[in-house]
Amino acid sequence: MQGQKVSGQGSTMNWVPASVSGSVRTRTYAGTPAAAVEDAQAVIMMMWDKKALDSVLTGDDGLFAAAQKGQIFIDMSTQLPETALWEAGQFALKGAHFLDAPVHGSKGEAFSGGLWIMAGGDKSVYEQASELFDCIGETHHYMGEQGRGSLPSSAVTIWSRRS
Repeated sequence: MQGQKVSGQGSTMNWVPASVSGSVRTRTYAGTPAAAVEDAQAVIMMMWDKKALDSVLTGDDGLFAAAQKGQIFIDMSTQLPETALWEAGQFALKGAHFLDAPVHGSKGEAFSGGLWIMAGGDKSVYEQASELFDCIGETHHYMGEQGRGSLPSSAVTIWSRRS
């Protein structure tokens, strides 16, 4: 888990007691993003903004450098579809998979496992990640190709800023 703000903290609490096997490691605990994802099957990022996302993705200790063939990287941040396409391309260079799957909800939903998730990317990768989504989300939906998970979240963000 990369990112420990409101949604990240609440979501992490739901993975720990869940029936999903494995462990939850954060970059705070591991020291660097690369160390946190060593030997991980799936990596979930919930970053505050693009600057924070870039800080865990890029550089020698970033996730792009650490990505391994077959790993699944899931960005659950509210990012633009173009950002999701960029991430997907960078992870693909290493043979890793990527889903853009922003969460919708507040602090209460994050802590109760009631977030809504809309994911974009390869459908078979989405199906592999569904068990993780079940732990933190009340509902999750496959929206189509890369960038499609980010579209609804971006639209809501833009609309809410205009209101």
